[in-house]
Parts: sequence; C-alpha cells; structure tokens
Amino acid sequence: MLTSFWESAGEGLSGKWLELLISPAFIFWGGGIVIIAEQYGFDKAWLWITNLDVKNQTAIIIIGFLVLSLSAVLMNQLRYIALRLLEGYWSWPFNFIGKPMVAFHQWNFQRLQNRWNLLKSQEDKGILTADGRREMSELEKRLHYYPTEMPDFLPTSLGNALRSGEDAPYYKYGLDALTCWPRVWPLLPAEIQEDLSTSRQRLDSLVVLFIWGFLFITWAWWWHWAILIGLAWMVTAYSFAVQSAIIYSDLVESIFDTHRFELYMAAHWPLPKESGKDEVSAGKQLTEFLWRGTSANAVKFIHPKD
Repeated sequence: MLTSFWESAGEGLSGKWLELLISPAFIFWGGGIVIIAEQYGFDKAWLWITNLDVKNQTAIIIIGFLVLSLSAVLMNQLRYIALRLLEGYWSWPFNFIGKPMVAFHQWNFQRLQNRWNLLKSQEDKGILTADGRREMSELEKRLHYYPTEMPDFLPTSLGNALRSGEDAPYYKYGLDALTCWPRVWPLLPAEIQEDLSTSRQRLDSLVVLFIWGFLFITWAWWWHWAILIGLAWMVTAYSFAVQSAIIYSDLVESIFDTHRFELYMAAHWPLPKESGKDEVSAGKQLTEFLWRGTSANAVKFIHPKD
C-alpha cells in the first residue's frame, strides 16, 4: 500500500512540476539562475552541483520546488492589488502622476468623439464613404471602452476598459454593478458562469505575468539587459491584459443587459413599468435596498403567486 501511495504521490508531483516548468515563476527564477551562473561561470556552477551527493541534490530539487510553488502562490495572492494598480487606483503621491494621464485620456476621448460626430453628420447627409463607415465603426469601438462620464476616467486603458463595463449597468438601468454583482452571479446559468470565470482567470493570469516581468528587472544587478527584457515582458503582458479586460467588460455588461430582470424577481422586487427613466429609477431603488436595506420610496416586496 505504501508503494502505491508513493507512486501516486510521485505522479502528482511530476504533474505539479510540469505545471511549474511552464509558469512565469520558473521563467523568472530560471532566468535569474542562468544570469547569476553566467557571472560566476557555468562550468564552476555545474561542477559544484555534480560534486554534491544524492541527498544534497535531492534537497536542492525540493527547495527549488518549494520556492517555485510558494512564489507562485504569493504572486497569485497579490494579483488583486496589482490589478487595482494597473487600473490606475493610485494613492498619494502617485495620484499626482495619474492626473495628467487622466487628462490625456479625456483629451483623446474628446478628439475621437469630435471625429465621430463629423462622420455621423456626413452619414446623415448621405455623403459618408465606405472608408468613412469603417472609420466610424472603429471609433465607436474605441469610444465604447471609456467610462460614460469624463470624471470617472482612470489613468490607464486597462482601468477605463473595466470601468466602462462597471458603469454601463448604472447609467443604462440604475443598477450599481459592484453592489448587484454578488446577487446576480448565483442566478446565471452554469455555462455563462464558466465563460465569465475563464475570462476573469485569463485577465488575472496576465496580471500575474506582468508582476513577474516587473520583478525580472531586479536581475539587472547582474545583467543590464534584464531591464530591456523585463520592460518588453511587461508591455506584452499589459497589452494582452487590456484586450482581456475588454472581453471581460463586454461579458459583464451583456449579463446585466440580458439577466437584470432575474435579479428583480429573485429579490421579489417589482419590475420597472417601462424602460428609460422609470427603469433607471427602479434600479437605483433596488441597488439602495441591496446595499443599505432601505429604499427611498419604501417599495414593498412582490411575492409571486402559484
């Protein structure tokens, strides 16, 4: 029985090793070891390892496994803090750096909006060309991933993309996404939950990848080219993270577009009588109740009849 136990444990460890060998943690630590070994000579390092007895070599392997595992777990725990920083939620004194970045995004948004308005006027007059229609479509996509109101703009493209998905349910339906999300999630079909979880995990993985790229710059103490590699690593991870954030934002917004009334029914809350201002008002009342347990108009629950 013990033999079977160690065989199964060995299979589990080998699978874990394979997972770690293709992880950013392995690239970081492996690259650092190669850089340091280069400074002291590969031959000396290899000779030192080969001269160790089996017990010490095994100890090095176990220590390496623990370092990889623990560092990967630590980075995974830091992903939320890192994501907030990449979004642009910066405290003093870094918030002063964010102000000109926000101003740039506001200026860029206004520039894109003015260009869209010009093309829209040409479309209304019937003189818009095919190239103009394609440009107009592209502008609409870019404008969509900015927050609804300029005061809500954040310093980074990643933050604005995620904020656009969070803001849309409030301005469209009066539902605050952060307040309503924990109540909407259990109401979603399993396949939608799976798609959304996959999208969020992809975003989180790219954030973790960005952190490792940032940390890789520390190897510049031994090899200056590590700065260039780390910066390229970070830019690549961030670019993919923005694209992933756009997909995640679209999914969040579409869920409120198609499943918001299920939240009303699950809370036994009266449905809006009509769309537009009435729905926005009803959504704000429901949000207030879910967050504070109160409602401005003291709306009563509506229990369904059999």
